[in-house]
Amino acid sequence: MVVGRIRPTLSRETQDEEGIKVLSDQKTVVLSDGTTDKRQFTVDRVFDSRANGCTQDNFFNAVGQDLVDQSLKGYNVTVFAYGHTGSGKTYTMLGHSNSSSSSAPGALDEGSGFLQRFVSNIFQTHKAEAEQGQSQQALHYSCEFYEVYNERIRDLLDTGSGRKLEVRVHPKHGVHIDGICTSVVGSLKETLNLLNFGKHMRTVASTTMNERSSRSHAIFTFRFEQLTNPRDADHGDDTSESQDEKRQYNTRVESTVMFVDLAGKEDQGASMNKDATIREMCYINTSLFHLAHLITKLSDGKGRTASFADFRNTKLTMLLTQALGGNSRTVLVATLAPP
Repeated sequence: MVVGRIRPTLSRETQDEEGIKVLSDQKTVVLSDGTTDKRQFTVDRVFDSRANGCTQDNFFNAVGQDLVDQSLKGYNVTVFAYGHTGSGKTYTMLGHSNSSSSSAPGALDEGSGFLQRFVSNIFQTHKAEAEQGQSQQALHYSCEFYEVYNERIRDLLDTGSGRKLEVRVHPKHGVHIDGICTSVVGSLKETLNLLNFGKHMRTVASTTMNERSSRSHAIFTFRFEQLTNPRDADHGDDTSESQDEKRQYNTRVESTVMFVDLAGKEDQGASMNKDATIREMCYINTSLFHLAHLITKLSDGKGRTASFADFRNTKLTMLLTQALGGNSRTVLVATLAPP
């Protein structure tokens, strides 16, 4: 699924000619230079934040609720934001830097991003099930937060061990990061605390298009495992049942949810950003190019025939192997700036 989100016009852009318009079908975006329509793109749905009503909450309700349901059924879920520097990727995915600073522990506010709202829904659903008396043997939550910067993986939750992280491919468990710090959490508050800690550790730089431009691809992974037993309580301790008969009632539900905030692509000639190194920009553009190549194959129905060599071109595409080629519900949020 591909959705577009157009951010509001900033105060410094009020004099600029807007180059994006949305057709009445709410699925087609037309790009223009102010006088002539140049290109148009059709996606599953377009959300225009320049209009009233396209809030963080409304955007999540329209896109995220179904993904939460799929995750609770045991499917893996991946959501990533793709767009140019300053188009609203980080705001959409991670919200404002102070969006979880409410006085209520683990509370959300209007600036909370897609990630915070998704995880909050998972915890709320499990809590509601427990209060309704549904039998749950165990619930385990964990998260990881890391960035890919200049083709190196940096653990954003590591307090300074300096461990070298490598991407490994396991024949049974798939792609994983060797040496990553996996943090066990038990509540929304603990999860948001780790998220905020990692956000401050992320590599950013000031550009002419954005004062705090993300110069790395940041990936936050949230996992949960649930053991349920649908048997009636009266039969739960029936010792006359065989092990095989008992085992069939124990259903393991697990899901891995990946939230990906991609680095902003910035044209050096247009931005005149002299501080960004050529090496940094090359890594960003190369990884985004190979990612776009895989997405094109997927959209053309060729995703299943893509060879593993296609995913090994960059660290980013290797880490997204599960999302692009596996059993995962994947949503691409294409963010756009009005000018």
